Amino acid sequence: MESLYTPSCSQDKKLIPDDDTKNVLESSWSPNYPFGEKPRRSKSTRKAMLASLPSRDVADKFVQSYLDVIETSHRILHVPTFQLQVQAFWDQPNAADDSWLAQYFTILALGCDAARAENPESTGHYSELRNTLLTAAETCLRLTPFLYRPTLANLRTLCLIVLAKQIHTMSCSEHEACWPLTGLMVRLAMLTGLHSSNSNKFYSPFHAEMRNRLWAVICFMDLKQSLLSGMPLQMTIETFTCVQPANINEEEINESFSGEIPSRLLPERTDATVLVILHDVFPLVAEILRAVNSADSSFQYEDVLEYDRQLRFKMKEYEIILQSPPRRLVEPTECTPIDIDFEKILLNVYFRRVLLTLHGRFARLPQAFIEYSVAYWSSLECTLALLVQQRELGEQAAHNRGVSTWFSGIFKQDFFTAAMTLCFHLIKNDSPLELPTEHLCQIQARETVLETLRSCRDLWEKEKDLSGCHGRACDLVTKLVNFLEEAA
Repeated sequence: MESLYTPSCSQDKKLIPDDDTKNVLESSWSPNYPFGEKPRRSKSTRKAMLASLPSRDVADKFVQSYLDVIETSHRILHVPTFQLQVQAFWDQPNAADDSWLAQYFTILALGCDAARAENPESTGHYSELRNTLLTAAETCLRLTPFLYRPTLANLRTLCLIVLAKQIHTMSCSEHEACWPLTGLMVRLAMLTGLHSSNSNKFYSPFHAEMRNRLWAVICFMDLKQSLLSGMPLQMTIETFTCVQPANINEEEINESFSGEIPSRLLPERTDATVLVILHDVFPLVAEILRAVNSADSSFQYEDVLEYDRQLRFKMKEYEIILQSPPRRLVEPTECTPIDIDFEKILLNVYFRRVLLTLHGRFARLPQAFIEYSVAYWSSLECTLALLVQQRELGEQAAHNRGVSTWFSGIFKQDFFTAAMTLCFHLIKNDSPLELPTEHLCQIQARETVLETLRSCRDLWEKEKDLSGCHGRACDLVTKLVNFLEEAA
């Protein structure tokens, strides 16, 4: 199996001593996570961290919650292999490698957070357990040589940590910390050769495929973080030479597989189709981000129109593929979210956010709806589409024990940006939605837009106490909605 036990660099002694030292795990975590500034955490013992694990039944429930939602949309693991590793771990916990333990603790933390959303009455207990699991994950990660000899488990752990930061809170410092963290992920992945197809010739077909998959995930997360932060993309298209992930289902490949992987042709949808799509669209999105963030004035409206045409063409292709329902990675349980296509939601938000960024510069100019009509109306369309997606996730929460609302935490910045952009369109003096009262169609359009903003405000209101930044975001949305209602 993929490295579950202690690697060669630490065979002589365990990275975490197995003794009876007092458990010093802490429940708090800093914005610098997973690079906390408190060295005393390194004194945590293997026995102490393993003792912090919940029972097997509870741990399996957390893993199930993770697989139902996050793994379904991001495909970070190979699920059958991971399930074998989990069984091996519980059979012999002390033999587990620190890299794998860090990954497992982070998955449990995400699953625990999903359980917290399903059981609001147990928020305090689950929040404390989640923080304990994240602290254990940090300790295990920092006790591996991941900065100069990263493993796939290290890279997966960092991917999961970024998601944990995004999904739980809207702290400004948390989100700002994600861009340098995804940049580190890219560099560590390149250090192991994930970016180059040439390096895969040294690996078995299974491990080469796992490397291709993980590289697609890392590239997506780094692109998305550059999109959210407005910071430059660190990767160049020239370095993006790895092979596209195979369009296959999970059970079609395992560690003993030999020969050529039988990738299915699109538009057939498989477990890995979302990674195929993300890999396919990467060069175009990277080119768009570089053009939008360029310091010179070479980015012209004609360029915007051409990029818009190319991206919408791909979106139509992907829409055909995603018409078929997704497969379940594991057998559904009574807690499994029903009728939610998390992959489709992820891609919808991603593409709408890219279009919003692409058209933003020209959509904000005076008389944009006349001079740059495609940019203006595309910007308005994408903001409404994002907020409608947020509302739908909120409405679905009643049918899946709050899991869809929890999942929407990944897109908080996208939804907030959409709300602010929509308010900007309404407040502008030359807005086509701001016309005399005799224009009935414009009045109805403005009211529809306002109703969408009210739904957005109500959703922010439910979680205003989640963090200080989240509360301020909620107050700002509320004040803008009140202002627009008074001006109507």
